[in-house]
Amino acid sequence: MSIENINKNLLAMTKKQKDIIDLNELVMLYLAENIKNIRKANKQTLEEVSKKVSVSKSLLSQIEKGKVNPSINTLWGIANALGVSVGDLFEVPKIGTKKFKIEPVSKKIISEGTTYYILSLSLITNKTLSEFVYATLELGSSTGKKLRSHAGVETVIVIEGRLEINLAGKKYFLKKDESFTFPGNIPHGLKNIGTKKTIILFLTTHEREK
Repeated sequence: MSIENINKNLLAMTKKQKDIIDLNELVMLYLAENIKNIRKANKQTLEEVSKKVSVSKSLLSQIEKGKVNPSINTLWGIANALGVSVGDLFEVPKIGTKKFKIEPVSKKIISEGTTYYILSLSLITNKTLSEFVYATLELGSSTGKKLRSHAGVETVIVIEGRLEINLAGKKYFLKKDESFTFPGNIPHGLKNIGTKKTIILFLTTHEREK
């Protein structure tokens, strides 16, 4: 259970339910989630941290799931391995608060008349990344003669105009408010086949490198 879900559940609880909840259990849930989040933010594996702490990988996994209460010595070891204080591991975020992030838009010219605006490259889960792009294709322009391929899955949505998607030689035609999803590893290209500028949004998701 994520910290966001823990907070959501707490907000939904009645006063009676809040009175009954075990404080120790709640603290352990936050502790487990904090350890996991800090470890992943440091790009450390369970195996790397467990070796530094001198505990088994399975035990550390159980701690991160909130199924095992670690000893004080183990907590000190985990904090040292993660480069934080023991107090950081018990930090409880304020309910109802949320951090917002402003990211610069990266502009990329793909070919003459075709421009990509990379809105974000953000972690969306512990295992996958997403790249969110706004693109404009001037009349008759395309992503080039050479078809491109990449890891992950791509979803294209047409906001304005008409779009041709060349998927390994097979062509698909989209108009405004239509979308198309395909594996990114299939060679593909995009072309404006309308009578005006074509505007699209596309989302590419792929496995996060370990």
